[in-house]
Amino acid sequence: MSQLQEIIEIEKQRADAEHARTLFFYMEGSFYRAYEWSAWLWCRKIRDFSPTHRKVKSIEQTIIHIGCPVSSFFKHLPEGATHTVATDGSVTLQLPETMFPEGVNLQEMQSDFEQWKQSVPVAESSKKRQSEALRDLNDGGATIQPVSLTAVMQQILSFPIEKKSMIECVSFLSDIKTQLAKMV
Repeated sequence: MSQLQEIIEIEKQRADAEHARTLFFYMEGSFYRAYEWSAWLWCRKIRDFSPTHRKVKSIEQTIIHIGCPVSSFFKHLPEGATHTVATDGSVTLQLPETMFPEGVNLQEMQSDFEQWKQSVPVAESSKKRQSEALRDLNDGGATIQPVSLTAVMQQILSFPIEKKSMIECVSFLSDIKTQLAKMV
């Protein structure tokens, strides 16, 4: 069983009120990443991060996750929450009951989670985006045709870097580089 499959199985185990208030974060490079229920609970109760919803072929389903830099993770923890850090760097966070004034209704929470997950569009794979960009370049670069440096600067300024993944940022930078090379 892959690590991602194990994570998904852990996320599905929400049988009682205590487990429904538990979030699991996994260290991946310089980020903590939360999947599925943990990501939803973080966005609903702590801070609304931009989730990523993608299809994973190896487990034949879609997953949703959020990420937070390790350097700023602990400043987001709510008052009264308890956490433990495992030897592998993963964090288990238990939210206080006071964050659930209406109580914990697992059926309502599950329904809200499913609606939230469905509301986030499934992102295209980076390979698909790269092949489309290559096709566009081979077709004469019809989609990458800036008319001036001002147009390129406007693209850069309007790019929401804080909401994009590292791969999307690198792809964007590559597109900008291509545009500038065509102008020279």
